[in-house]
Amino acid sequence: MVLSNLTFHFPISGPPLVPLEFKVLNTTQTNIVLSWKPNFPGGDFTQVFLLEHRVLGGEWKTKQYEDNPSGSIVANVVGLEAGTVYEFRVRARNSRDANNEGEYTEILQLTTEGMRFKRN
Repeated sequence: MVLSNLTFHFPISGPPLVPLEFKVLNTTQTNIVLSWKPNFPGGDFTQVFLLEHRVLGGEWKTKQYEDNPSGSIVANVVGLEAGTVYEFRVRARNSRDANNEGEYTEILQLTTEGMRFKRN
């Protein structure tokens, strides 16, 4: 009787996991610098990150950032208004054909420095 060992390889495949350590690095009157670390990309896939921001209660604006597997991703969000409250969140998207977007991070609510001036 001949016995042989069989090995099965079942690759893990799914949406990417939530980015890690989403935090603010710096705030000025007109920009906010954020960072996060990549998490598991959902398998043998490349991933990008979708950073979204909005004025509190407004419409989300999205910008895409490339992966940095060796460290943190740093995003400098510019063109903001002084003394204004903004919300930020980020999620990953991988190169799978379907079910390729992960969950969002917790929302960071941040205020730019300075005073907001009312326009007449």
